[in-house]
Amino acid sequence: MSLTLEIDKPEAALSLIRAKGEIDHHTFETLDDELHRLIDDGVLRILLDLGGVTYVSSAGIGALVGAMSEVENGGGALVLYGIQKDVLAVFQTMGFTELFKIAPSHAAALDLARAG
Repeated sequence: MSLTLEIDKPEAALSLIRAKGEIDHHTFETLDDELHRLIDDGVLRILLDLGGVTYVSSAGIGALVGAMSEVENGGGALVLYGIQKDVLAVFQTMGFTELFKIAPSHAAALDLARAG
């Protein structure tokens, strides 16, 4: 499977990434590269819409943890939202719902990101 990313920048220091497909050992670098490009460009508030993602592997989780650490160290936030039921179940089982900022909607994600 593949991964496609659609990037929007609604505010100067805020970006929205809409992901579709699978984030696995074949595709995680696509997401990782984009996250780091945004961070390198000074974006410290990132919304990641996972509504179109059907699978996230440990490599994908690793990319998310790395980006989250970087933006939080800079005073920002990485906020996940739109997570499909099966993917959310994996996050819950592995305890990642305690690690990541996860919002139930785009509006809630935007509020969390702006709050840092």
